[in-house]
Amino acid sequence: MADTKDEGHVSFGFGRRICVGRHLARDSLLLNMASILWMFNIKAPLDASGKEIYCVEDSVDHGLVVRPQQYNHRFEPRFPDVQAIFESHKDSLDL
Repeated sequence: MADTKDEGHVSFGFGRRICVGRHLARDSLLLNMASILWMFNIKAPLDASGKEIYCVEDSVDHGLVVRPQQYNHRFEPRFPDVQAIFESHKDSLDL
């Protein structure tokens, strides 16, 4: 039986019915986040006057549905070839 005490959440189930692909899912998420951070500078959104809006950490909490608030952050490429790299990966993943 899989030990799930150290998971910190039950998103992948627990006990005998735990998701067998949880390690792949977690590793894929890490790779995607690392790729985004490698390709883009993530900057705060701008207000009507062009000043940055500093977002306060807050979340939507409706019982089982907990997620961060939506913010309109700006994603700026970190180097000139980002668009071409992004498009090639997007095409290979059928996005």
